[in-house]
Amino acid sequence: ESLENPRGLHLYALARAASGVIIVGEQGLLLKSTDGARRFGAVSSPYKGSYFGAISLEGGDLYVFGLRGNAFRSTDQGRSWTKLETPSAASLNSAAALSGTAAAFTTQEGQVLVGTSSATSLRLAPGVGPGAYTAIARTAAGAWMLASLRGPVRIDPTRLSGAADFPLHASK
Repeated sequence: ESLENPRGLHLYALARAASGVIIVGEQGLLLKSTDGARRFGAVSSPYKGSYFGAISLEGGDLYVFGLRGNAFRSTDQGRSWTKLETPSAASLNSAAALSGTAAAFTTQEGQVLVGTSSATSLRLAPGVGPGAYTAIARTAAGAWMLASLRGPVRIDPTRLSGAADFPLHASK
């Protein structure tokens, strides 16, 4: 009863944003609360397909992502959205903050993509081998931990080829 979701669409993820909490789901469902997560109202969605995740960065960027490689960034807490180009149509299934202005995303094709607040696209992280990645997180020391169907994978982004030209190991 606290969600504006009359069709009962599935909810897939939530993220704490600077101005509240956002929930994403199927068929382009975007809900936002600005009252401490007591009530959620609909937010205009730039896409009618399913979103599988959301992440908010300390620098203020908010990303929603999901089906068929669709990813969008908002710099105004969800009032407007920019579509980000991605290198494939594989669904995006998880994300982790690399810094206040950069995030890494995993795809169902086993890719790791990186986006920054100034970019108009997500780029392949250089030197990361493909895997059936299902989630990504950063350790306190800055390493990436990837969950995969074959078990966990630890990557030191400072040792990746092309790391000097990419925000792979930015500090928090």
